[in-house]
Amino acid sequence: MKSQNHKISRQIVNHVLIHDVGVIRMEDLTDIRNTAKSKKESGRNLHSWSFYELKEFIKYKAEMVGIRFEEVDPKYTSQTSKCEHHEKSNRKGLVFKCKSCDYTTHADLNGVINIGKAISGGYLVRRKRKKVKLP
Repeated sequence: MKSQNHKISRQIVNHVLIHDVGVIRMEDLTDIRNTAKSKKESGRNLHSWSFYELKEFIKYKAEMVGIRFEEVDPKYTSQTSKCEHHEKSNRKGLVFKCKSCDYTTHADLNGVINIGKAISGGYLVRRKRKKVKLP
């Protein structure tokens, strides 16, 4: 897993560099194993994956090239609509449909959008250009 986490973290940071993004935000993945219904459904890899290690690799590689790393509280991110209305029934499995404004999308995409807005106040954060190469 360690080798895989290094590869994934490098791909993420390289992607962020290419797209000139100044901040990587991640939610706490501690309880992600509890969201999988069974080992058979999600595969053994999810249950043995070191999410903490992956987060730490992303964090140190990002900071090494001048990209800020922030952790976001995931509370309500997949239940809150772009109109800021949130309730548990907005999310049914992988489908997000706001009971207030009818906005509909993939629930995880909705969560990612809300994580992106969480700290920036709704704005994307561009990075200051600096030539760097990851080891």
